Amino acid sequence: MTETTSLLACTPEEGARRLALRWVDEASACCARVLDGKDPEALHDLRVALRKLRTVLKTYRKALKGAVSKKRLGKLRDLVRATGDARDTEVELGWLLDALPKLTDAEVAGGSWLRDRLQQRRDEAYQGLRDRTVPSLVELLPRLRKGLGTYEVEVEVGQGTGSQPVVSAAPGRLFGALTAELVERQLRELKESLKQVRAPDDDVQAHQGRIHGKRLRYLLEPLREDLASAKDTLSAVDTAKNALHFMRAIRLNESCLACHGNPGSSWDTTGTGKDPWGNIRRGYRATTRINRKDFGLTWNQALEFGGVMVGEDVEIEIETQLVGQG
Repeated sequence: MTETTSLLACTPEEGARRLALRWVDEASACCARVLDGKDPEALHDLRVALRKLRTVLKTYRKALKGAVSKKRLGKLRDLVRATGDARDTEVELGWLLDALPKLTDAEVAGGSWLRDRLQQRRDEAYQGLRDRTVPSLVELLPRLRKGLGTYEVEVEVGQGTGSQPVVSAAPGRLFGALTAELVERQLRELKESLKQVRAPDDDVQAHQGRIHGKRLRYLLEPLREDLASAKDTLSAVDTAKNALHFMRAIRLNESCLACHGNPGSSWDTTGTGKDPWGNIRRGYRATTRINRKDFGLTWNQALEFGGVMVGEDVEIEIETQLVGQG
């Protein structure tokens, strides 16, 4: 089967590998751009290429059987997660810089403090990317490419014409048919996720719906040239995905800005993942400092050697998790 054969007409083994190799090569090129440090979109493009690669490896895992070891899949997963802090901070900072001119006088101090903190965190995260994460990807991606570059097939002796053997495969089982089944499954999952988004506060559910929307997009995007209807479907998916992203970003940044209006406060996410029961959890940590006298608690007692028994400041620390509803 040649490179000119349409993806839809390939065997599942061939088509899945072509897609995976495409994203491996794109991720490799993006790694060089990140290390160069001159392209502000390099990290975003790298994360997109890696997400597309992981989607192919996960979605077409049966067709790719044996191409990538579990150890390398785990390594890839960990490295993708390691790129998240820098990109998330970059997005939050961009939102804040757009919002700063619109803040009230009471919000400016908190907004400026948060801007400086996000800039520092972004710079530290980028340094970690250049020192550790991207060099590890540069080492891993060629190994993935080697495993994905070949596969074994069974041929029937004495069949075919001339030097072209007949590859044994299930009748009519082509990459296009397999992808159609996977798209239908992903649509069902997206639909179920959207049912859980009932109010602006459902940001965890919105995040999960957005993930399903991205996966659906990654399945359809390579087929836009071979499938006329793919373009309209991609446009509809993007509209829904962007709406979910906007809703969730507004909720998170409203909470973040409100918290940082108090210079003694801090607010961070501690990560998102699945628990042993399959639930999506997102962790948060927040700290703040209040003056007890603001709440009418004024009692105190002088100590014999100076000072007072009770201080005025009260420090509050909260660690919590939000669990997405199934």
